[in-house]
Amino acid sequence: MKRQIHAYRGHDEIAVRGTTSSSAAAVSAEIEFFVQTQQLIAGGRHPQLRTKATLETLDALTDGGWIDQQVRDELGTAYRFLRVIENRLQMVADEQTHTLPGRSGWA
Repeated sequence: MKRQIHAYRGHDEIAVRGTTSSSAAAVSAEIEFFVQTQQLIAGGRHPQLRTKATLETLDALTDGGWIDQQVRDELGTAYRFLRVIENRLQMVADEQTHTLPGRSGWA
């Protein structure tokens, strides 16, 4: 299913600097996708998974035994880091973007 979504949306190409989507945005979306699929699978029977926040849901998945603490910690750390990168990237030109600047655009 994920492969079909990415192919349909044109995300089947490898993201590199200067392209239209950053790897930070792509990986944070991967983490969100994982969390949301777990909510779809088990959220009907387990109301503690019916949360809006990705990090909160990772905690609930750990508490419920769906993922172990190491997975939660690694995904949570990566997600927080990648969201910071994405937000800083968008602050550079004060616009909504996922494009990493070329080498000359880096400070």
